[in-house]
Amino acid sequence: MFAALRQELEETLGATHSMTLMVRVRQAWVAMRQLRFDDAVDAYSDLLADQEKVLGVDHPRTLRTRHTLAQLTLALGDARRAEEDLRGVVRSRRDVLGSSHPHTMDSRSYRAWALLRSGRVQAADRELQALFADRRRVLGDDHLATLTTRYHLARVVTRRGRLADARARFLRLGPHAALVLGDEDRLVLEIRHGSAVVEALNGRLTSAEAELEEIHAVRERVYGPGDTDTLATREQLVWVVGTAGRVTAALAESSRVLRDTIRVLGEHHPHSL
Repeated sequence: MFAALRQELEETLGATHSMTLMVRVRQAWVAMRQLRFDDAVDAYSDLLADQEKVLGVDHPRTLRTRHTLAQLTLALGDARRAEEDLRGVVRSRRDVLGSSHPHTMDSRSYRAWALLRSGRVQAADRELQALFADRRRVLGDDHLATLTTRYHLARVVTRRGRLADARARFLRLGPHAALVLGDEDRLVLEIRHGSAVVEALNGRLTSAEAELEEIHAVRERVYGPGDTDTLATREQLVWVVGTAGRVTAALAESSRVLRDTIRVLGEHHPHSL
């Protein structure tokens, strides 16, 4: 649909007309949503070059494309490069939109996640603490973005080995998020998943496995067996089952998870390697 519309607009208005650019944005977004990451990177890269020429490097739409390209870089496993790119986007968005603008705070959130993914846990913790304070002040305690930042902080505390603190954070956050968002919301299930991981790290493998099985059932029913979150739960279950000493079962399920991950994400995606 978008390909035909784009061709028509390019022929009548040109490749860099504002309407054509909007269709190209949608076309790139669809590629990303369909997990065609290489196609999405190519589409957004070409789009960014034209937006910079037509709109300018600091136009909000140009900055949105830079942000999305950095997101893709992070999804493809290059956390250090993503952090560098997001640092620049944060700086530009802060100058253009202001430090409290939701788009600026979104880029700060992804930059913090990139810091965590690249192993800079203390830096991620500092950024998330500051971001949580700003989101709470601007958006309120019940906003999805504020709840997401609390979840990320609990993940950081887990990574730092403070398991009692992490468990307490997840137990406080879970009911609050479920009340605001509903039991089957993606973030609520992420919180339950993170809490189950902490249970497993604390040696409570039986309860962790039971919780992950429940999460997997909900994710598979609501989001589908090929959803990346569903696959992540199955992958975590493999780790719990293996840690519990059921190595044969863990290896068998690991092979099935790898097969399904390659089918969904492709053989070159970091989760498939």
